[in-house]
Amino acid sequence: MVYAKWHNLKLNPSEIYRSMGRTSDNKDWQETMPSIEHVRLTALKLAVPRFVGVVLPVTATPKGRIKLAGNLPFHCNQRYFFGASHAVALIVTVGSRLEQESDRCFREGKYLEGLIFDACGSVALDEVLGLARQKISQEMVEPGQKLGYTLSPGCQMIPLEEQATIFSLLDFEAIGVTLTDAYMMIPGKSLSAIIPVGTELSLPNDANYACEVCSRKKECEYKPEKARN
Repeated sequence: MVYAKWHNLKLNPSEIYRSMGRTSDNKDWQETMPSIEHVRLTALKLAVPRFVGVVLPVTATPKGRIKLAGNLPFHCNQRYFFGASHAVALIVTVGSRLEQESDRCFREGKYLEGLIFDACGSVALDEVLGLARQKISQEMVEPGQKLGYTLSPGCQMIPLEEQATIFSLLDFEAIGVTLTDAYMMIPGKSLSAIIPVGTELSLPNDANYACEVCSRKKECEYKPEKARN
C-alpha cells in the first residue's frame, strides 16, 4: 500500500471560475477574479491533499464483470479493462477545512466567498487526482504499463455501493477519510476510484477522468479544461 501527501497545489483561477458554473466569456469574469484570488490564497493553506492506493491483480468474469485481488467482485463495464492485468484502487482527499470554511461563509451570508471556497475544493481534488496518477505511473506500476481511465463509483455506470469495495481494500483511516452507511465519503471533497493497468490496454488514457467516453461529453460544462476538446 502506498501513501502520499502534497504541499504544492496550484488551484488554477480559471478552473475555479469554471467550477463555480461559469465560463470565461461571462461579463463578471474581471469583477470576480479579485475575490477568487483572495480566497484561492487562503484555500492553498487550508487544503490537505492525501492519497492512498494499492496495485491489485484483475481478472475478467464470464458475466462481463471483473474481480479484484483474485476473488473480489467489482461491478463495472468490462470494456475499460480489456488488456488489463492489474488495477489500482485508490482514495484521494483534500481534507475537511475547505468545506468547513465554505460552510462558515454561507452561514455568515458571504455567499460569493462560500461558493469560491467550495469551487476551490473541487479544483483541488481534481489536481490531487492528477498528482496521484503521476505517482502511480512513476512509482507503482511496471515500466511499459499504461494507465486506463479513472473509474469512480456513482459514475461510468458503476453502482455507488462499490465505494465499500474500494474502502475494503485500503487503509482509508490513515488519510482521514470515512464512509457512511449511505456510501458517502467524509470529507465530501474526496474520491475513490479504480484505474485499469496493463501493457495492452485497449482504452488507455492520460486524462484524469473518463470524459472521452462519456455520453454527455458534448454538453457537459464541468469536465476538466484539458478534456474539453
